[in-house]
Amino acid sequence: MLKFTLHLFTLLGFALAQPLFSLLGNYPEFFVARRSEPIDLFLLASILSLLIPVFCLILVAASIVYGKKFQQSFKLSLVALFSALIVIQVIKAITVIPGIFLLGAALIAGAFTALAYSKWKIVHTYLSLLSPVVLLFPALFIFSPEIGRVTFPESEIPAPDSVELNPPLATSASNSVPVVMIVLDEFPLTTLLDEKMQIDRTRFPNFAGLADHAYWFRNTTTVSDSTLVSVPTILSGVSPVLGKKRLPTLADYPKTLFTLLADTHQLKIVENGTRLSPFPADQAVASTSERMLGLLMDLTVVYGHVVLPRDLAANLPAIDQSWNSFRSVNWRMAALLSARRYRDFEDFTHVLDRSANIFREFSASIKKDDAPSLYYLHAMLPHKPWQYLPDGKKYTLAPGSVDGQIRLDSAYGTFPGWESDQSLIDYNYRRHALQAGYVDGLVGELIESLQLAELFERSLVIITSDHGASFIQNDYTRRASETNLADIMWVPLFIKLPFQDQGITSDRNIESIDILPTIIDALELEVDWEMDGQSALNTTLPERKRKSILAGITRLFDIDPQSNLRTDSLLRKTRTIRSGAWGQMYGVQEYAHLAGRPIAEFELLDVDLQVTLEEEALFANVALDAGFILTDIRGRVTGENLPDEPGYLAVGINGVIRTVIELGPQFYQGQKFTALVPEASFSVGHNEVNVFFVRDIDGKIELQRLQKDIQTQYSLAIEGDENTEILISPDGQKIPIDDRNVEGFVRSDIGQENAIVVVSGWSLDVVNNDVADVLIFVNGELRASLTPDVRRSDVESVREEAVGLMPGFRINLLLSDFDVLNEEHVRVFGISQNSASELAYTRNWVFRN
Repeated sequence: MLKFTLHLFTLLGFALAQPLFSLLGNYPEFFVARRSEPIDLFLLASILSLLIPVFCLILVAASIVYGKKFQQSFKLSLVALFSALIVIQVIKAITVIPGIFLLGAALIAGAFTALAYSKWKIVHTYLSLLSPVVLLFPALFIFSPEIGRVTFPESEIPAPDSVELNPPLATSASNSVPVVMIVLDEFPLTTLLDEKMQIDRTRFPNFAGLADHAYWFRNTTTVSDSTLVSVPTILSGVSPVLGKKRLPTLADYPKTLFTLLADTHQLKIVENGTRLSPFPADQAVASTSERMLGLLMDLTVVYGHVVLPRDLAANLPAIDQSWNSFRSVNWRMAALLSARRYRDFEDFTHVLDRSANIFREFSASIKKDDAPSLYYLHAMLPHKPWQYLPDGKKYTLAPGSVDGQIRLDSAYGTFPGWESDQSLIDYNYRRHALQAGYVDGLVGELIESLQLAELFERSLVIITSDHGASFIQNDYTRRASETNLADIMWVPLFIKLPFQDQGITSDRNIESIDILPTIIDALELEVDWEMDGQSALNTTLPERKRKSILAGITRLFDIDPQSNLRTDSLLRKTRTIRSGAWGQMYGVQEYAHLAGRPIAEFELLDVDLQVTLEEEALFANVALDAGFILTDIRGRVTGENLPDEPGYLAVGINGVIRTVIELGPQFYQGQKFTALVPEASFSVGHNEVNVFFVRDIDGKIELQRLQKDIQTQYSLAIEGDENTEILISPDGQKIPIDDRNVEGFVRSDIGQENAIVVVSGWSLDVVNNDVADVLIFVNGELRASLTPDVRRSDVESVREEAVGLMPGFRINLLLSDFDVLNEEHVRVFGISQNSASELAYTRNWVFRN
């Protein structure tokens, strides 16, 4: 058993620990951004290298109760599994083959290794010789130069009491000036502009109002496309260096705005990802158990991306959009759902609205009787997920979904980008713009809070963004490239000086490294350290000749500050989302003149095609004063005579055309479409939504109306003396609920401003190797029926019948349709051919069952 223990530790070291240590060792930002403490990394090393192998050994020891033969077989199964995990990573690194073949090859290799292990002692000897890696792998990780800066921060970061705060030489007047700084996220300057390169006052009245009383530096660019590089450079005035990684910590940036004002101002700091505050104890830190649970949950996703072939890993949550919370289901929400039954849902508001609530709480925290303070907020807005209308309502049931986004390869790495479907790119551009409009409202609330506290006039107010975002075919969404620099580099920058009442627009060449020197100049301070930036207010200084930006830390772009790139970006923006009233943003420019016109004005032709709208039930009882309204219209068109190129699709609501979209590859490949409509399209109560193909014959518009897909009706009944439950189909067929053919699970969650109940799960006909339709009954009445259409890799991993199928489903039910959730009897069935089963309910079930 001792030898097997060494061999098991060795195999797990190569299969699990080393791949994760190798990947994470290159990204200390992963731990910094999620506020990991040094103890977390030691615990992680112990879990991967010690606790998981020990757990496996306990299972091996326990298996003896089934006999020695079973125990030996179990040992060989573990050898085969861990060997296969090693092999799959090796093959994945040297070749590109379809995932199913790669998995097959790895399993065969694992089985062969187990066979060799059972027959040849030389395999035992080889594993024994490799066993020192059990200690070597975690040691190399913990003591590596990059990770060592996180595990041993005391060696580089002074304790808060001993931080050299570099007190500035200042006047007593500057000591009393409140400083308010907001760093937004993924906010390109172009989004704010109209065709004349001015702020669009109709859409962004609060930004325009601020510009009327502040400096607006219209030619400001960021020096990095990475948040964890750009934010420290904003706060330090120090340029990033090509090829040199600096962590966003106080160790790597010991002199910042925070240390500058620490002696003269109260520091009210809300960071996001960075750890630059000289008083980190002031910021909320999760408990060790919370941090470790979140870390381990995220690492299951990371490991999936490490070990699975790319085509299979594509079904996993993305790990390149943020540094944490990769899983779409928040574990705190899951714990609450499983722990109690619901009557009050306010507990979830902070989970669903975290970025917005943080901004609002920050604004509300500003008080009239505050001592002179530095108020700093890094707001994760208008960063994805795009889910807000300008008035603050949520409008989509898929806020985290970014249709049309793929990963693009280059010599510098693989990064998120856009595919060639321009219609989807335009759709996402509109979603971004709507959320930017919401940010304008939050800025208005901030200004109002400052005014109520009688601080606005005498405050120094700075609002900027870490970097922009791009919406170009076959190009990166955030990573800088030769063709998207205008969208990524140029960002808003507003600086309102104390008692400034006249707005000034400047086109001086400004970079984000100039912000801190400008603050120092505005406060009339002197510092004894060098910065790479210079004050934007000091026009006697020579203007910078070039602009530069680092893509990550591996590529430098250098451009002319008067480049016409901004003009090209503005042309793309005005073509897609235009300017002026928000209602003018929707749909394609070619048919914008159709929006708002009655459908009755056009020639109508009914075609033999069906359209199924997602969550159409939500249009049956619209409440305009609710926190959610579904303006994100999604659907699928089906039928035998589907035209190859319908071209354009119109959405009509209550007899009026509200938008016309161009159909792209998403439609031609899967007959799916997505369209945004104005909130003003809807009225209180029932709303009729129709979909049309638009046919343009020499300027004469014909609308081809698609037919609504009628929901199949089933009913529950009792049969026989034994009161056996059955289902009755629309044609009268009796279907037994015999739990014979169908398997599956179902859960429920509360979502979207507590306006809906999300019912999701999987349903699989394990006898006929097919998906099983889902029926949802509420208090004995059929509420919904649907066909699963979501691939579930987690189901495929445990049920081979699911491989290649899409057994997952998700549907949203209006919360207003229920009285008290835990008194409603909701039952979910899977049905296939002549058999039905009631799906298994998880602990995440808010109804009475």
